[in-house]
Amino acid sequence: MRPLAPLLAAISLLAFQACHSASIALEGFHYQEAAAQGATEQAPGPFVPAPPAADKFDWIKLKSGEWLKGKIDGMRDGSLEFDSDELDDLKLDWDDVAELRSAGEQTILITGRVTHAGKLTIKDGKILLEATGKAPMHFERSELRAFIPGLSADGSHWSGKVSLGATLRSGNTDQTDLTSYMFARRDTAATRWDSKFNGAYSKVSGIETANNQRVDSRFDWFFSQRLFLTPLNLTYYRDPFQNIGYRVTAAAYLGYDLTSQNKMDWDIFLGPAYQGTKADSAQPGVDETDGTAAVVFGTNYGWDITPKIEFDLQYTVTVPVPDSQNYNHHMQAMLSIDLVGSLELDISLIWDRFNNPLADASGSTPEKDDYRTVIGLGFDF
Repeated sequence: MRPLAPLLAAISLLAFQACHSASIALEGFHYQEAAAQGATEQAPGPFVPAPPAADKFDWIKLKSGEWLKGKIDGMRDGSLEFDSDELDDLKLDWDDVAELRSAGEQTILITGRVTHAGKLTIKDGKILLEATGKAPMHFERSELRAFIPGLSADGSHWSGKVSLGATLRSGNTDQTDLTSYMFARRDTAATRWDSKFNGAYSKVSGIETANNQRVDSRFDWFFSQRLFLTPLNLTYYRDPFQNIGYRVTAAAYLGYDLTSQNKMDWDIFLGPAYQGTKADSAQPGVDETDGTAAVVFGTNYGWDITPKIEFDLQYTVTVPVPDSQNYNHHMQAMLSIDLVGSLELDISLIWDRFNNPLADASGSTPEKDDYRTVIGLGFDF
């Protein structure tokens, strides 16, 4: 038995070392498990804002998981306009918004051109609308076509712009140049009303060299997500230097939004019109007034080049029927650069063409094209 003693001692030593190693490994495993559990208990969960208080901030959650607080300006054509508390005005793809909570009432437009109003919550593809004194209403997110802040009776959003430019010079030359541009828009969940004024006045050494005004007002009704009807568009134009005492155009359009991305808007429209014109003066035997049916085509394009630089283009051509050679068109391109707050620097190019201008009483025929470059300061609201 003595020869087996060393072998038994070696086996006992190996068994002891194996048990010791297993004990250390088990202790390490329990330590890692406890550490992981502690980390899980201490790790913060996803941020969830408190329910919005009345007349306080609205909240939106992006697909990335980021939450933004601010004020909802409205949603249409797959684009949400949101005034962020920190990032200013934003235009977001509606598909990028995962969740929304409104602090105040919203008027929503759903499939079938039906509107409802109340506090709006959107989550997981579902819509909850809560109105005081009424049972909560539930809809599918896919039914939503548009929404705007406010109740059904006053659910509208106003926006606009005023831009003024002036040049005053005295000395060897006395000169006064004044330009003005005003724009106002009223949006509801299903409609849009735009009104614009554009004017220019110039005098050099006491002699008037420019004096023109244009007023446009149109009402759009959206009967699908992109298709809209303009039952009435009124345009008034006056320019004695083009021998136009006044020109009034009443038109109805069918329009389509080609795109409404987070940085770009583009629509086109086409429709019949009636145009009445009175010349400022005319040669003997020539009628100063004219009225004709016409066809109007136009487009509006807007592009947010950067968060502080915007480009807008409007173009309209009116073709009389059957005298198409008497067509006229108007184009305005404006570059707006944010300065401080709501103050902007506006640079505009305006082109008016009258293909067949009428000679005035002296026999002078105005030029067909008028170009104007305007630089002014604008206030955006």
